[in-house]
Amino acid sequence: MATTKQSKAAAAAAQTNSVTAVAYIGPTIYGVVRQATVLRGGVPEALEEKIREVPELRALLVPLNRFAQSWQDVNTEGTAEHSFFMSAQQSMYPEPEGMEVNFDG
Repeated sequence: MATTKQSKAAAAAAQTNSVTAVAYIGPTIYGVVRQATVLRGGVPEALEEKIREVPELRALLVPLNRFAQSWQDVNTEGTAEHSFFMSAQQSMYPEPEGMEVNFDG
């Protein structure tokens, strides 16, 4: 079932090339784009370059008419959007090995 959801998300992302404005729902990419940014008139070259490095980011560009549902999906475990988001975030900002968080004070 996840494959079907991922296929639908990928197909929807492919349609963004023909859409005038899209929303970026992926993780903030410092110096490139912030999460929940509306892009009008195409995807900036700096973001296209990052997409070549991290292909999952393409699925996190959604048409504005799908923004509300996609935003909810990106924050819902088990959805294709959430999987793409987590994968992209891990690819761009991996947790350093050996780093342990101690909340005991």
